[in-house]
Amino acid sequence: MIDSDPASEFAWHNLGLAFNLQGEQSKAARAYREAIKADPSHAPSLSNLAVVLANSGRADEAEKYLREAIEARPRYVEAYGNLGAILGAFERYGEAVAIYEKAVSLTPIAALFTTIWQGSSGRRKNLNWPGVTTRRRPRPTTKAPPA
Repeated sequence: MIDSDPASEFAWHNLGLAFNLQGEQSKAARAYREAIKADPSHAPSLSNLAVVLANSGRADEAEKYLREAIEARPRYVEAYGNLGAILGAFERYGEAVAIYEKAVSLTPIAALFTTIWQGSSGRRKNLNWPGVTTRRRPRPTTKAPPA
Protein backbone atom coordinates (compact mmCIF):
# COMPACT_ATOMS: atom_id res chain seq x y z
CA MET A 1 0.00 0.00 0.00
CA ILE A 2 2.88 2.39 0.73
CA ASP A 3 4.26 1.74 -2.76
CA SER A 4 0.93 2.69 -4.34
CA ASP A 5 0.34 5.70 -2.05
CA PRO A 6 3.48 6.88 -0.25
CA ALA A 7 1.52 9.75 1.30
CA SER A 8 -0.94 7.47 3.11
CA GLU A 9 -0.78 8.21 6.83
CA PHE A 10 -2.81 5.06 7.47
CA ALA A 11 -0.30 2.82 5.68
CA TRP A 12 2.65 4.40 7.49
CA HIS A 13 0.82 4.19 10.82
CA ASN A 14 0.06 0.49 10.31
CA LEU A 15 3.68 -0.14 9.37
CA GLY A 16 4.68 1.59 12.61
CA LEU A 17 2.34 -0.70 14.53
CA ALA A 18 3.89 -3.76 12.88
CA PHE A 19 7.43 -2.61 13.68
CA ASN A 20 6.37 -1.84 17.24
CA LEU A 21 4.97 -5.35 17.69
CA GLN A 22 8.29 -6.74 16.47
CA GLY A 23 10.20 -4.62 18.96
CA GLU A 24 11.74 -2.48 16.21
CA GLN A 25 11.29 0.83 18.02
CA SER A 26 13.50 2.97 15.76
CA LYS A 27 11.75 1.67 12.65
CA ALA A 28 8.37 2.22 14.30
CA ALA A 29 9.34 5.82 15.12
CA ARG A 30 10.40 6.44 11.51
CA ALA A 31 7.11 5.03 10.21
CA TYR A 32 5.06 7.14 12.64
CA ARG A 33 7.05 10.22 11.59
CA GLU A 34 6.24 9.47 7.94
CA ALA A 35 2.55 9.17 8.86
CA ILE A 36 2.76 12.54 10.61
CA LYS A 37 4.51 14.02 7.58
CA ALA A 38 1.61 12.79 5.43
CA ASP A 39 -0.96 14.16 7.91
CA PRO A 40 0.37 16.35 10.75
CA SER A 41 -2.94 15.96 12.61
CA HIS A 42 -3.01 12.13 12.60
CA ALA A 43 -3.58 11.67 16.34
CA PRO A 44 -2.90 7.89 16.51
CA SER A 45 0.54 8.37 14.93
CA LEU A 46 1.32 11.34 17.17
CA SER A 47 0.32 9.32 20.24
CA ASN A 48 2.16 6.15 19.22
CA LEU A 49 5.31 8.10 18.34
CA ALA A 50 5.10 9.62 21.82
CA VAL A 51 4.99 6.16 23.41
CA VAL A 52 8.07 5.07 21.43
CA LEU A 53 9.89 8.26 22.46
CA ALA A 54 8.91 7.85 26.11
CA ASN A 55 10.10 4.24 26.10
CA SER A 56 13.47 5.44 24.80
CA GLY A 57 13.84 8.02 27.58
CA ARG A 58 12.63 11.05 25.62
CA ALA A 59 9.56 11.81 27.72
CA ASP A 60 9.82 15.60 27.26
CA GLU A 61 9.50 15.19 23.51
CA ALA A 62 6.79 12.57 24.00
CA GLU A 63 4.71 15.02 26.03
CA LYS A 64 4.87 17.52 23.15
CA TYR A 65 3.54 14.94 20.65
CA LEU A 66 0.76 13.86 23.00
CA ARG A 67 -0.38 17.44 23.43
CA GLU A 68 -0.38 17.78 19.63
CA ALA A 69 -2.48 14.62 19.35
CA ILE A 70 -5.00 15.99 21.84
CA GLU A 71 -5.12 19.33 20.02
CA ALA A 72 -5.65 17.57 16.69
CA ARG A 73 -8.30 15.20 18.02
CA PRO A 74 -9.68 16.36 21.37
CA ARG A 75 -11.71 13.18 21.95
CA TYR A 76 -8.78 10.76 21.35
CA VAL A 77 -8.77 9.19 24.81
CA GLU A 78 -5.65 7.08 24.21
CA ALA A 79 -3.53 10.24 24.01
CA TYR A 80 -4.94 11.40 27.35
CA GLY A 81 -4.06 8.06 28.95
CA ASN A 82 -0.51 8.19 27.62
CA LEU A 83 -0.09 11.83 28.66
CA GLY A 84 -1.36 11.06 32.15
CA ALA A 85 1.25 8.32 32.50
CA ILE A 86 4.05 10.65 31.42
CA LEU A 87 2.93 13.42 33.75
CA GLY A 88 2.79 10.90 36.58
CA ALA A 89 6.31 9.75 35.76
CA PHE A 90 7.44 13.37 36.12
CA GLU A 91 5.63 13.49 39.48
CA ARG A 92 3.26 16.12 38.09
CA TYR A 93 0.40 14.35 39.80
CA GLY A 94 -2.08 17.23 39.80
CA GLU A 95 -1.77 17.58 36.03
CA ALA A 96 -1.95 13.81 35.56
CA VAL A 97 -5.18 13.62 37.58
CA ALA A 98 -6.68 16.48 35.54
CA ILE A 99 -5.77 14.67 32.29
CA TYR A 100 -7.28 11.39 33.51
CA GLU A 101 -10.42 13.21 34.64
CA LYS A 102 -10.73 14.76 31.19
CA ALA A 103 -10.35 11.31 29.59
CA VAL A 104 -13.07 9.88 31.83
CA SER A 105 -15.37 12.77 30.94
CA LEU A 106 -14.93 12.00 27.25
CA THR A 107 -15.65 8.32 27.27
CA PRO A 108 -17.13 5.54 29.39
CA ILE A 109 -14.68 4.24 31.97
CA ALA A 110 -14.39 0.93 30.14
CA ALA A 111 -12.84 2.73 27.17
CA LEU A 112 -10.26 4.36 29.43
CA PHE A 113 -9.16 0.93 30.60
CA THR A 114 -8.37 0.00 27.00
CA THR A 115 -5.56 2.53 27.21
CA ILE A 116 -4.17 0.63 30.19
CA TRP A 117 -4.97 -2.96 29.25
CA GLN A 118 -3.78 -4.46 26.01
CA GLY A 119 -6.49 -6.07 23.93
CA SER A 120 -8.91 -8.62 25.27
CA SER A 121 -6.13 -10.72 26.78
CA GLY A 122 -6.17 -8.59 29.92
CA ARG A 123 -2.40 -8.03 29.82
CA ARG A 124 -1.13 -4.64 30.90
CA LYS A 125 0.99 -2.61 28.55
CA ASN A 126 4.60 -2.57 29.62
CA LEU A 127 5.33 1.14 29.41
CA ASN A 128 8.89 1.02 30.77
CA TRP A 129 8.77 4.73 31.54
CA PRO A 130 10.89 6.13 34.36
CA GLY A 131 8.80 6.27 37.49
CA VAL A 132 5.95 4.24 36.01
CA THR A 133 5.55 0.74 37.35
CA THR A 134 3.21 -1.90 36.06
CA ARG A 135 2.87 -4.58 38.71
CA ARG A 136 1.08 -7.73 37.88
CA ARG A 137 -1.33 -9.22 40.33
CA PRO A 138 -1.19 -12.98 40.78
CA ARG A 139 -3.87 -14.75 38.85
CA PRO A 140 -6.32 -16.71 40.96
CA THR A 141 -5.99 -20.42 40.56
CA THR A 142 -8.94 -22.62 39.79
CA LYS A 143 -7.36 -25.74 41.24
CA ALA A 144 -8.67 -27.03 44.51
CA PRO A 145 -6.18 -27.02 47.38
CA PRO A 146 -4.61 -30.40 48.17
CA ALA A 147 -6.66 -32.49 50.54
